[in-house]
Amino acid sequence: MSTLELDYTPGQLATILPAAAPVPTWSTAPINDGWINTISGLGTERDRRAQYSIQSNTELTDQALETLYNENWLARRIVELLPQQAFRKEPTGIDEAQLKIWQDLDAHELYTQGVFLQGLFTGRTFGGAVILVGFVHGDPLEPAPEPGPLSAIAWLDVVPWQMLTVDATEQDANSKRFKLPSVLRVTGQHPRNGLRFHISRCVICEGAARALPSTATNRRPWLSVLQAVHETLRDYDVSWGSISNLLEEASVGVMKLQGLFKMLASKDQSVAQARMQTMAASKSMIRTLFLDADGNESFERTEVSFAALPQLMQQINLRMAGGADLPATKLFGQEPAGMNATGESDIRQFYDSVAEYRKRAALKLQKLMSWALGKEVSLEWPALWEMADKEKAEVRFLDAQADKIWSVDIGALTAEDIGVARAKDGSFGIDVDPNTIAADIAKQAAKEQAEQERAQAAQAAKLQGTPPGTPQGDNAPPAPPA
Repeated sequence: MSTLELDYTPGQLATILPAAAPVPTWSTAPINDGWINTISGLGTERDRRAQYSIQSNTELTDQALETLYNENWLARRIVELLPQQAFRKEPTGIDEAQLKIWQDLDAHELYTQGVFLQGLFTGRTFGGAVILVGFVHGDPLEPAPEPGPLSAIAWLDVVPWQMLTVDATEQDANSKRFKLPSVLRVTGQHPRNGLRFHISRCVICEGAARALPSTATNRRPWLSVLQAVHETLRDYDVSWGSISNLLEEASVGVMKLQGLFKMLASKDQSVAQARMQTMAASKSMIRTLFLDADGNESFERTEVSFAALPQLMQQINLRMAGGADLPATKLFGQEPAGMNATGESDIRQFYDSVAEYRKRAALKLQKLMSWALGKEVSLEWPALWEMADKEKAEVRFLDAQADKIWSVDIGALTAEDIGVARAKDGSFGIDVDPNTIAADIAKQAAKEQAEQERAQAAQAAKLQGTPPGTPQGDNAPPAPPA
């Protein structure tokens, strides 16, 4: 192996080899990513967006919330739509007599839709309320009884959270209700002013959640559902109010009178007033204006264009619906518009939200009904979304085809299995008792079996030369005497 030796001085090597890259100096300053244009000011201090900031709005007062609910139809619908849709159908799982007991207890002359729904409405409007339960037995300051003989209810009432004062809080650090109210007092203008009761003797109806919950006794635990959308409500009403004013000035008459300014500036304005009165009178009587051609008088109308207004208002409606988290078809009662628009996807998503809300709110109703009936009850609820009759018929037709494949083509199921299964899940489309289906199928099978046995017996007798129906064996008639 040969070795190649190169003889270079350090100075010569420095001219041949590239210089080492300098070691970068890292900075701990924050890195701001974004587009910057120093000429137009985009992303710099001259950018208008840099002047925007997020500010917290003052919470709506109880008076403002009450006014919104009482006088603004859209605010009322935002509050009521979800609970109304969730409980528009009666629950199942209890008999008619038990349901009648609850309906009598829920009825109240001050609450047209019942105590329970009023409690949900009040909680959503004011950011919290309670449905106060008046038990027949026990001290109001003691914990509520379990469902049973001592849980009979004398009355129900709704108390907004702003009419409650915290008298005591939970002090057990191991309790999940640590520092939360344990004893409340009714205050304000409520008819039950002064009543003190344990927190377990009521059902709490919440409002909208806060980002940071607080246990401060002087702060409401929840927000009104109208708090986040009240500015959008304002913009919606202002927009429609502006359109109403614009309609009044949709067609403005413009009249040009020569020397009008001089006539108005003179001390004697009777000439100008007489001229205007004559023109107005002639227009109202014969719908005709008499103008002075030599005086360069003219009259014309300035029309306001509403060409782009429907699209603009549609976007305002969509903004309102998005803020309320409700479909426009339900919020405004309008039909879906556009090519192939059915609104089915929006309605299905809405009812999914309603079902989720009902799952939580139904626990409150179940608790009240358990107390009222003196036993634990389990409520079941019918489906919120139902298919049209045509869609149901199409589904039943597909089910029938599948049943034929399973029973006739493959033979994996019997007619009895399919009939009982369809009767249990209600997919027949008619009210059929599964036990009746099974009994009818068994009866039909026994009949067919008997007919088959008679046919086989007739065939065997024919082969043996015995007339069909002749008794055989021990049942045969005695032979005639010789």
